[in-house]
Amino acid sequence: MPERLRFYLDEMVPPAVASGLRRREVNVLTTQEAGQVGASDDEQLAFANRKSRTVFTMDEDFLEMAVPETHCGIVFLAQRRFSVGRAVHGLYRLWETRTPDSIRGLVEFL
Repeated sequence: MPERLRFYLDEMVPPAVASGLRRREVNVLTTQEAGQVGASDDEQLAFANRKSRTVFTMDEDFLEMAVPETHCGIVFLAQRRFSVGRAVHGLYRLWETRTPDSIRGLVEFL
């Protein structure tokens, strides 16, 4: 079985997204669980990189920080397009089809 993505959900992401992914046995860590609430975006991205996790965010600031090869992948969903179902489905689809190496340094849009 190929290595699977492990997601880090930023603090703007509702807890229902983590719950939906966990019901599907996806490895998820939230900002709240990691004790990173209030950390800057740079600190959040550095934390995710240290933990080899792909960031899921609705914060456009992460797109400006997405210098290739400096992160373990960023998945972005615009707030205006957000729904829990859309987020869970899109992240699960990535989890099923991508590996950590294939997403490293890239930004995926849901």
